[in-house]
Amino acid sequence: MTETFERRLDDVERRLLYRLDRQQDALDALFGRSPIGAPEANAVPALPTSSIPVISIIIPVHGAIDDVEACLRSIAAHPPSAAFEVIVANDASDPAEFAPVREVEGIRILDNDVNQGFLITCNNAAAQALGDYVWLLNSDTEIGPQAGDALLRTFVDFPHAAAAGSKLVYGDGTLQEAGGIVWNDASAWNYGRGGDPRHSEYDYARRADYVSAASLMVDRSVWNELGGFDTDYTPAYYEDTDLCLRIARSGRSVMYQPGSVVVHHEGKSYGTDVEQEGKHHQVVNHATFLRKWDSVLATRRANGVEPERERERTVERRVLVIDARMLTPDMDSGSLRMQNLLLSLTAANCRCTFLPHNLAADEPYAQALRTRGVEVVARPAIRSVEQFLRRRGKEFDAVVVSRLEVAEEHLTDVRRWCPDATVVYDTVDLHFLRLARAARLSGDRAAATEADRIRDDELSAIDRSDVTLVCSTSELDLLEELAPSAQVEVLGNVHRPGDFGDVADADAADRSGLLFVGGFEHPPNVDAMQWFVNDVLPMVVAEQPDAVLHVVGSRMIPDIERLAGPNVVIHGFVADLGPLQRSVRMSVAPLRFGAGVKGKVTQSLAVGLPVVGTSVSVEGAPVVDGVHALIADEAAEFATAVVRLQRDDELWNALSRNGLDTVQEHFGPEAAMSTMAKILELGR
Repeated sequence: MTETFERRLDDVERRLLYRLDRQQDALDALFGRSPIGAPEANAVPALPTSSIPVISIIIPVHGAIDDVEACLRSIAAHPPSAAFEVIVANDASDPAEFAPVREVEGIRILDNDVNQGFLITCNNAAAQALGDYVWLLNSDTEIGPQAGDALLRTFVDFPHAAAAGSKLVYGDGTLQEAGGIVWNDASAWNYGRGGDPRHSEYDYARRADYVSAASLMVDRSVWNELGGFDTDYTPAYYEDTDLCLRIARSGRSVMYQPGSVVVHHEGKSYGTDVEQEGKHHQVVNHATFLRKWDSVLATRRANGVEPERERERTVERRVLVIDARMLTPDMDSGSLRMQNLLLSLTAANCRCTFLPHNLAADEPYAQALRTRGVEVVARPAIRSVEQFLRRRGKEFDAVVVSRLEVAEEHLTDVRRWCPDATVVYDTVDLHFLRLARAARLSGDRAAATEADRIRDDELSAIDRSDVTLVCSTSELDLLEELAPSAQVEVLGNVHRPGDFGDVADADAADRSGLLFVGGFEHPPNVDAMQWFVNDVLPMVVAEQPDAVLHVVGSRMIPDIERLAGPNVVIHGFVADLGPLQRSVRMSVAPLRFGAGVKGKVTQSLAVGLPVVGTSVSVEGAPVVDGVHALIADEAAEFATAVVRLQRDDELWNALSRNGLDTVQEHFGPEAAMSTMAKILELGR
């Protein structure tokens, strides 16, 4: 079978997969009800308006009252979590027709005596808005679940953002807009129009030339600074595109946010014929826009040329990451490290694509990546990693293959189908080192033989890659001996501000208890807890009878559950560690074998929580005994360190302060990006 024919079959299959049940079923999945836009007899519920709103929702209205009521019902069904107000800007609708809207509780109505058009109506309403953010909604829209929350969150996840727009879909479930492109002739594309809204290329947050004012949220301070919509475009058309270009010219960005899904029944107010009254202004204002922005547009491509490049004109490098499965950053430190690396690359104008080896886009984790700017590719869009690489491999400047099992499976295909990419093997930790240490501890000769086999496999993967990433300087030193010709870089844990909530209060008063955090599908964590509870904790309790160990971890197993007792509380998975981190006295990391930098250590230090650990647990971290943490390898020494830290407030405060400083210096996004910048430069 020829490669061309295979590719044609792939394309046919992809189209079929994405069009199955895409009509009403797609809308049901997005909105949890059916059908969207169908008339409803019930009255519009009261809306919980706030006098001190964060968001001011502005709905300009001129007739079509059934649509307005449907829009208000959707807001009542899916209200933003933040305080909000709803302003219905009545642009001289028929009084009798508009009367039912006046009966809706919780909205503010602003009336125009004469019809002023969309632009002036929006400007006037925004001038009276009270919120920090103005959310313009067309009267013929219906918002989906968390549509407002996703837009608002965009300004947190992307601090450079001044405006954010929704994924707009038609009533039949097809895509209307995934951000917009403005070409060099001032023509504009609603990117993705007519496509499937679930396709990965339409389903991640990114900068856009413009987003439609059908659902557009703008920082009100920026709106005021720029004077809102330019009245040169009165009564409407191109005003939103012009505003977005002015935002970009001011040094800020306009973001397309697919986590906010809005149905737009386009054309109900003004139709779609450019010769009709109202719509003809689209033609007139095109010329106005072209005159104003001709020098900027001259740098753009011609209409339709390389839209995949034009849709992301600020992207400098394209990076593919293949990992074993979907990242679960609240469950394991390896996932947190990789997620923060992806987010740091995205912030540095890289377009990142994440591909799980098992092809499963587990939720809510996949959506969390998409809304923060990472493309996630999984089933049903593709049926294999090799198929994806064959189809899109040439677009990537770098491919990161994470973990040994993934490298063994896919390095050959990456080399074949990504000819221009720098190939990076991310060890996460050196598996053979962890296995060899476990074998020495147990005296298991078969395990030692297996460790040797894994070592050979890892060295082979290193040899077939351009760059190898390790988490610690100790592993770097080891590979300098075992693979002296390899280019090896250190990329430790990556901690972004706010990963673990607020930094713990650095006051030792009123704190008690010990905390262990670790996933229990990982053998070193199982061994650590069994050793600590059986050999160390009894000596601690002898000195402090009320000492309590809190054990937190995903994928709990019976062997750990059986450790529960008067001094041991088994919590299992805990979504929010903040309350425990702010109440316990210390974190313990009694690992007797392992490799890499330990997330349980750096995560504790990142919130100012002192750590008592073994030399294995702090390996690779810039931690000095008695300065940043307490280190002990024997049971009696470990127990003594725990008791000492419990009693010495001065020591506690010093460790808290110093540990926080070292994590911010060595494990922040800047350190990670320094390493990645060097790697990405290889492919230039």
